[in-house]
Amino acid sequence: MTITHFDLQPWEKEFFENNLEMKQKFIHDSKIQNFLEEIKDVEILSVFIHTKVTKEIVDKLPNLKLVVTRSTGFDHIDTEYCKSQNITVCNVPAYGSNTVAEHAFALLLAISKQIPVLSERTKKFDFSFKDKLGFDLAGKTIGIIGTGKIGKNAIAIAKGFGMKVVAHDIYEDAEFAKENDFQYTGLDKLLGESDLLSLHMPKNEYTQKMMSLENIRKIKKGCVFINTSRGTLIDNKVLIQALDEGIFAYAGLDTMDGEEKMFAGEVSSDQKNLLSRTNVIYTPHSAFYTKEAVQRILQTTIENIEGFGAQPAL
Repeated sequence: MTITHFDLQPWEKEFFENNLEMKQKFIHDSKIQNFLEEIKDVEILSVFIHTKVTKEIVDKLPNLKLVVTRSTGFDHIDTEYCKSQNITVCNVPAYGSNTVAEHAFALLLAISKQIPVLSERTKKFDFSFKDKLGFDLAGKTIGIIGTGKIGKNAIAIAKGFGMKVVAHDIYEDAEFAKENDFQYTGLDKLLGESDLLSLHMPKNEYTQKMMSLENIRKIKKGCVFINTSRGTLIDNKVLIQALDEGIFAYAGLDTMDGEEKMFAGEVSSDQKNLLSRTNVIYTPHSAFYTKEAVQRILQTTIENIEGFGAQPAL
């Protein structure tokens, strides 16, 4: 079978060449639409989150049988249409469960200890710090929205810091809650109790713009907001308003609404507003990006390809 990989780093290409015995084509660009004639006979597509596999793309690839995404999320793929065309879609469900949770706390610790601004001062030989008072995590209440594998790792880390955990998920894991001494609660109650709020949800119909202005109004003032899941969970204008009104004292973000265009150089006024704020830390959707996690991604992708036929479609 023939496979084409899109949006690759050089070391990823080397990994596939050394570990996957198959006729392979490597395209470093993320835009399939620019290469449709070149890959018209492809049977397997390997993509990342920036590569859109739409109905229009699928219709131009008559031999396509399998789409493997080197990510957990698969909202960049029209999975329903693929299913209707008997095309299997596979993801990597668990490569970064600890990795992304650790990044959420890296953002939180950077905020709580005022690390970015103080580090930047020392580069200018300014060693003052008394105007940047931090805060402890121990004893604080953290609200975890979404208790899948990443959320559960975040809970374990929070407990290690001596934090009180409250959580919300439409699918509650009562046994895990008992083992880790925390309670599930309704969303409204969680928003009202949390000193810190961390999102760990996929993008879907239920979560889209979940952090609406109506829900933001339920949060007590001075909350620290962490989002390492999907930017679409909160509109940029709502986030700006929450920061302006002091509902969020700080925001630690690894994702931002509309970041796809931002990465392509189209930075909106709202995005510029957020990026310019001293009480906002943003990393460019890089929470997953550790040596161990990316190797798990590639290895699982190879297993998905080699196991094609035994895999259920998403």
